[in-house]
Amino acid sequence: MNIELEKVLIKQDVDGVTDEKLLGAIRRLLTLAKQKQQSVAFTDDELYDRIVESCKAIDTGKLILQEEARRYFLDKDGGN
Repeated sequence: MNIELEKVLIKQDVDGVTDEKLLGAIRRLLTLAKQKQQSVAFTDDELYDRIVESCKAIDTGKLILQEEARRYFLDKDGGN
């Protein structure tokens, strides 16, 4: 892959975007990608502890399942 060419083509595509939501999504994607480059992976023990804590939170009603969150935001946004 020619990275310099890809960057030029992406910039050209972005220059033509007029949809604010799409520009916001692109910005969030770039921000997330930068954060992931800086993040440190969990050890197996840390990951296991997070899973246990998440399961406890779900069981006690402190968190909702991903599917419930998806339905909530789809309903809130009118399905858009």
